[in-house]
Amino acid sequence: MSSFACGVSREPFDAIVVGNGFAGVMGALSLTRQAALRGVSLRVALVGPEGNQFFTPGLYEAIESDDPALACISFSARLPRSITFIEGKGRVHALPSASSGCWEVKVESHVFSPRTLRSPHVLLATGALRGRTESLSPLASWHDWQRLREGLRAAGRVSVVGGGVSGVELAASLACALPSARITLRERRDSLLTGAPSALKHVCRLALERMGIECVLGQSGDVPEADVALDATGPWNDISRLENLLGPAFAPLLAKGAFDPETFCLRVTPTLQVPLEEGLWALGDLAQFPDAAPSAQAAVQLAHQWAASVLRVRAGAQPFPARVLDLGIVVRLGPRQAAGVVRIPGRGAHVLTGVAAQAAKAAVRVKYLAELALAGRGFF
Repeated sequence: MSSFACGVSREPFDAIVVGNGFAGVMGALSLTRQAALRGVSLRVALVGPEGNQFFTPGLYEAIESDDPALACISFSARLPRSITFIEGKGRVHALPSASSGCWEVKVESHVFSPRTLRSPHVLLATGALRGRTESLSPLASWHDWQRLREGLRAAGRVSVVGGGVSGVELAASLACALPSARITLRERRDSLLTGAPSALKHVCRLALERMGIECVLGQSGDVPEADVALDATGPWNDISRLENLLGPAFAPLLAKGAFDPETFCLRVTPTLQVPLEEGLWALGDLAQFPDAAPSAQAAVQLAHQWAASVLRVRAGAQPFPARVLDLGIVVRLGPRQAAGVVRIPGRGAHVLTGVAAQAAKAAVRVKYLAELALAGRGFF
């Protein structure tokens, strides 16, 4: 469907991506790149609160060195001309009408008056819409670190709640940045890194304990006393923020049971579509994709497949079911250590430690940074 089939809107686009995190930027870049390879010219809107992106591995380095430049990627100047970056907060404003077949997204910003965008395809990739809790504070961006930095430096006891990859990496980073603090990593399950091979769990736990981090496993309930308690429990959405994002789509999705009852993540179909009207898609930590945990690895693969599906739909075909190939994980354990597992199809899983793990972590970092910085320029 042509973007100009969307009626009288002053700002018609072929696709609108709401969210400028890793999944959103990769989705927009991949769509324009794949379209160009097919000789198709598209107009894509990328909506986000600022033209910078906080790269999580870089955030840990920034915390250790107190250098914000390590955590921030300025991507807006690198985007191809087919992508229009619009600074602001986007939300679904209207469902598709029978006459236009287009979704409406309203963008509000302190820079300009509210704008209404229209497109037959809207990708929601905002990341998890976490709310604040009374007992836990998020530390997922440089802004969070600036807000919490002085309190953390004065803290005698810091608890990190959540023993997944983010929790393990955050605890290790804080142990380097706050040498005088007592760091505790708490996980309600009986082991760290759920789903990882036992050997990797063991290596990571030993490394954390050598750094002076206490691992408390298998205890749920209230967070014990600590000067600062940090939330690393994995993706979850605040219901009020989710309702604000989805606007008129929220009530029908709630009635359809489209949200996970525990995390309120948005359940998507195997084709990455939100189970409502056609043309609404979701990626990243906001969404719950069947049989795939949220990760940068999954975001890259699914972004490429989302782009291919949009182009298929535009051509009158059905989207293919997406799939994620799990190649393994590498866990950063402070500035000088890492551990990981690589999965080779047909050859099983192999645990990496020492220099091999550090080299794998560096390679993954370079790959993702290159994808963000160069994909729009035809390097991939």
